Amino acid sequence: MMFVKSWTKGWFFYLFLVSTGVFLSGCGQATSSSSGSSLSCSAANQAHIQVGEGFLTPLCGCNGPGEGAGTIFSRGQVLTCHLAQPNTQVIFQFGKAVNPHQIVPSGTPSLTPTPWVPGRGVVPLAYPVYFGQSATTYSFQDATTGMTGQIIVP
Repeated sequence: MMFVKSWTKGWFFYLFLVSTGVFLSGCGQATSSSSGSSLSCSAANQAHIQVGEGFLTPLCGCNGPGEGAGTIFSRGQVLTCHLAQPNTQVIFQFGKAVNPHQIVPSGTPSLTPTPWVPGRGVVPLAYPVYFGQSATTYSFQDATTGMTGQIIVP
């Protein structure tokens, strides 16, 4: 009975966190995914995008409408990330994914592809992408899942 009681307490705590919308982003302070505001990244001029199994999520630094931290873009949707400044570094974060992933360009101008990230990694990996042009759109996709996105540089 002791196991059931402790398991139940843990489950209720998890439900509380999910129901209140509290998430830890890994690139700033904790926030509610329903707040719609972007988190502050760990350094100036950064944006972080999480890559997962069939989803992309802006974690911080995307400033357009509907691009708030924790917004999940799933299959059939296109993640759009409006940057605040042209000299912003975008970091693709790969968590403990089951399958390998790679972010590759899907248009011109093109961003530098990330390396292949093996699945079942123990440590979350992050790869920065630098942008040299201003006032343009960079399109990309996850080579494994086909998830697509675009980064709009002012």
